Amino acid sequence: MRAGLAIVWLVAAILPASAAGRAPYEGVWSLKAAYCTRKPPETGNYPVNITRKGWTGYEYWCDFLSERREGQTFVLEARCGGEGNEENAVIRMRRAGRDLLIQSPDGQFLRHVRCRACDNPGRANSYPCRAMPEPGAHAE
Repeated sequence: MRAGLAIVWLVAAILPASAAGRAPYEGVWSLKAAYCTRKPPETGNYPVNITRKGWTGYEYWCDFLSERREGQTFVLEARCGGEGNEENAVIRMRRAGRDLLIQSPDGQFLRHVRCRACDNPGRANSYPCRAMPEPGAHAE
């Protein structure tokens, strides 16, 4: 039994995330755990919903065009937009324990916590889960 579990773990560690299931960055993430249950004072701090297709946040979206790995970092080329503007972007993120580090435009990696309540299907209509349309579903 232990040998079987070790093999499963080894295969999951070797296979790309797409073959092993969800990518480590998928989920709803926020700069502060408190923002997972109540709206932040500034709109730039709203949680983001990240899937393999892209991410959505408050009046902002990105569609992922390609993904590659650089060591532990996921590098995603994306088409992003919001409030009538669109641009190409390169997004870098990596896991740090239970957290997700997302690189900001100035090059710093900002720590994000997972909004675990959004993993529960029963919470689909509550904040912030309800405010997160599926990436690719933006209406601009």
